[in-house]
Formats: sequence, C-alpha cells, structure tokens
Amino acid sequence: GTYVLRQGRVEGIIAVARDITQRLAVEKKTQNMLRFMKTLIDTIPSPIFCKDIYGMYRDCNREFEAYVGRKREEIIGKNAYDLFPAELADIYAARDRELLDRPGRQVYESPIRFADGSIREVIVNKATHLNADGKLAGVVGVMVDISERKRVEEALRISEQRLLEILNFLPEATMVIDKTGKVIAWNRAMENLTGVPAKDIMGQ
Repeated sequence: GTYVLRQGRVEGIIAVARDITQRLAVEKKTQNMLRFMKTLIDTIPSPIFCKDIYGMYRDCNREFEAYVGRKREEIIGKNAYDLFPAELADIYAARDRELLDRPGRQVYESPIRFADGSIREVIVNKATHLNADGKLAGVVGVMVDISERKRVEEALRISEQRLLEILNFLPEATMVIDKTGKVIAWNRAMENLTGVPAKDIMGQ
C-alpha cells in the first residue's frame, strides 16, 4: 500500500490488490510437469545427459550417474575432462564441437568405459537444443547399450564362418539357398562339378 500524508501526518492508505490465482495455477502446473519429466527421465534405463554450449553438464538421469560413478550433484557444473580420462574426454569434446558447429542430430557407435571398469559398446544419440529465445543452448544425449547385441552378432558371424568351412570340406557338391532363393553357400565340390566359382554365384 501507499501512505497518504498531509502536513506530515498520515491521512489514509491507498492499497491495490492483484488476483494471482491464475499465475499460481500456472506455476503449480509447471512444477508438476517438471516433476513428471524428471521421474520419466530417471525411469529410462539408458544414460541421459544435458550439456551447455561450453561443455558443462547441466543435468543427467540416474543411469548416467551409474555410468560415471558419481552423484548428480558431483556431475552438474563439470565438463568431460573433470569426469573422464583425457583420451575419452578428447573424443567427447570433439564430437560435441562437431554437433554445436552444425546443429541438429548426431548418431554414432562407440566403446565406452563404465565406472565399474567394463567396456561396453553403445550407440550415442545426441541433438542440439535451443533456449526460450531460440538460441543454441547446448546438447542433450542418450546412450543405448548394444554390447549384448554385438556379442550375439559376433557369435552368429563365427558360427556361420565355421559352418561354411565345414561345407567347403564336404566331398559332396553342396549348396545352400535362403528363403528368397539366393545362394548363400557353394562349396568347392560344387565349384568342381559345375565349373562355376563360388564368387560368381553367391547372392544369385
């Protein structure tokens, strides 16, 4: 309120009341949305992080805490060189700079060393994000562990290689076609029988 003075004495008070019910409702709705988003991000079983344009971590989820081996409070405000060995930090910083120089999305595979010392293959998905003024604010990223998929793919590749080696040593002319009718194996005995080299028939 405002005091009204006359000859040095208070004559009255002028007061203005403002209804802030709508503003409080908006603030409550915003807080609820922020809590929901934090819960959602912490529930995702992949490391998620957010950095500013200077490479400083501004937020992360619980999986990222587990990856780094530190609590969120120890991560926020740090850069890659504060948290990781220099050889890894160099890679992370270079990739971030590439993305910030050419805003958009960035996807790549990389071996990552987790806090427990294990090396895992991950797909890193990163994107630039903007602030409320539409200016570049930083980078958000998600790491998806594909170690098990890689292990299965390698086991399958080795198994197929062994099978082809066995087929090659069979004395009978042998070929294998897939469900689309394409030749996927053509052994030496088949080459001798037909006079067609495997390299000319594979995939046909």
